[in-house]
Amino acid sequence: MKLKLAPLKYAFLSFLLAYFAPFQVTTAQNSWQVYEFNPGGFRMMFPTQPTVSFLDDNALQARAISNATVYRAVTIWNRSYNMSIANDLLKESESLLKPETDKVESNQNFTFLSFPSKEIRFRTDRGSAVIFRTIITPNQLFQFYIIRNQQYASESEVNQFFGSFQLVK
Repeated sequence: MKLKLAPLKYAFLSFLLAYFAPFQVTTAQNSWQVYEFNPGGFRMMFPTQPTVSFLDDNALQARAISNATVYRAVTIWNRSYNMSIANDLLKESESLLKPETDKVESNQNFTFLSFPSKEIRFRTDRGSAVIFRTIITPNQLFQFYIIRNQQYASESEVNQFFGSFQLVK
């Protein structure tokens, strides 16, 4: 069986853009609001209004920076994912790590709305603490990042961001 993992290259590219982007410190208070992303097919909360850009015709990223924390959501749609090999696709998401310098602190698979999902928490050699989640549906890939310098985002921030994710039709 041959895996077709080409759509993950967009997710890896978007990770690299966030990974090497400098942190900006803002002092504005968080004002979490729900934003809906069409044609991305989802809604979720961000602490400030996200900047939205298209990576191509079928890929979108939303990015917000608040209190020295980067919040990112990336989705790739109009693809077909073979759900019988979803765990292999989730394993492929680990390719965003640099094994020689990144230190994985947790790596777990879980199910979200009956879809295969993964969370990886790791520290980079540049001092960033990254929480990465990916969700695979039959026609769409979602990836989320919370990146902060030195320490992980608080559990309440993690729950507010990741927990607010909803699919929309």
